[in-house]
Amino acid sequence: MRGMNIALALLVPASALAQQLWLLRSIRMYGGEDETAPPVLLLSPDAQTAPSMGFPFVTLEVDVDASVPPALIARFVHCRPDWSESGNVFLSFGAAGTSLFSWEPAPSGSRFYSYRGRLRIPNPQVTIPYAGNWKLLLFERGSEQPVGEARFFAVQPQAVCRVSVYSDLYTAPPGISPAAVTVEAVVSVPPELSADQRLQTVVFYRRHRWFEPYIVSHDRTLTAGTQRLYRTPYRGSIAGMLPGAKLFRLERIPAQNEYRVLDLSNPTQFPPYTSSPLRFPLADLRRNGSFWDWADDGAAVTSHLAPYLQDYVPLEFVLDPEGAPPLPSEVFVVGSFNGWRASAEWRLSYDPEERLYRLRQLVRRGRHNYLYATGYLNADTGSVESLSFEEWEGNTTSTRISFWAFVYYRFPDFGGYDALIAVGAANLQGPLQP
Repeated sequence: MRGMNIALALLVPASALAQQLWLLRSIRMYGGEDETAPPVLLLSPDAQTAPSMGFPFVTLEVDVDASVPPALIARFVHCRPDWSESGNVFLSFGAAGTSLFSWEPAPSGSRFYSYRGRLRIPNPQVTIPYAGNWKLLLFERGSEQPVGEARFFAVQPQAVCRVSVYSDLYTAPPGISPAAVTVEAVVSVPPELSADQRLQTVVFYRRHRWFEPYIVSHDRTLTAGTQRLYRTPYRGSIAGMLPGAKLFRLERIPAQNEYRVLDLSNPTQFPPYTSSPLRFPLADLRRNGSFWDWADDGAAVTSHLAPYLQDYVPLEFVLDPEGAPPLPSEVFVVGSFNGWRASAEWRLSYDPEERLYRLRQLVRRGRHNYLYATGYLNADTGSVESLSFEEWEGNTTSTRISFWAFVYYRFPDFGGYDALIAVGAANLQGPLQP
């Protein structure tokens, strides 16, 4: 079991990892020292230009299974709002790379990882000079093959973003609740910035689900690719209301459901240092907008655990279709344990004898949020398309899930680039404050 590979956030294929003498168990980024905080870096934390959500630094955290900590180097790539690389070498000055990891050994007896490393950004070796989306690519020293990737946002606050979330309805499949939400971001910019020409794009996310962007933009090249991600097409609109202000609207997307909760904190129920997969006492069932427990807005919570419980638990996810035939689409489990990213490693298989969907995986001990999704794995790109949570989760407007809006301004410097100038957030209960 020690060689079992796990994909959390975005890891390289197993074929590439097989060439290494160590395994990357997990990779994640968060704001400051708060593991539940979005990875938003404030480039001018002391500036009084505009209030914005964010932190003076962001943290990369990795778990590895190795005899000694590997010699890792983090390099940085500036990206457009859709996470395609900007391709502008001028934006990389000052962000060449860093290796200032702080390593700590795993607790004695841990079977699935041996060291945990943390990297603070910025640090004495690296600065993030420009606002926007940034990919962190992780390399082993001497290799040009990345072993992992993480994402974070760098914001230079120059505008004010007010977000509102409203209950709505959409045309749902038969038997599915039509509950939907419409999300609005009102963006106000100072006189020195043009609201008409260069304030082009707002990207909406559910908190922590950074691989599921909803892009509302004047630039059609940004929106074309994201529409393939979802089974239910989304619609965006942009309106100019007052001088120096614009309204960006994401209209009538499925509301989804409050997250399921997987709490692995109890060592009696989930014994530490076990090597055999533990099966849930009861199989997960289809929900149609119903839930029984408030979740954590998509976060993984592990900091409350004692040091000897900082390990991984081999689990068997079991999903019971309650006698219904297997679906023509594929079924995935996504959650805080895998960076909210559907992938081949987190695809469930249908067992015709037990008439259940099943998956065995390693999950870091803690309290997690998760959902079941349907979709199709693109064999060429390795990504999941036509993603939907309707079949297994349903929809409800009673959730506390928050939506985050990232506002981009097209600066003309260096041939033009998309800078992040404001961040706002809200849920159905109201706005979230910086």
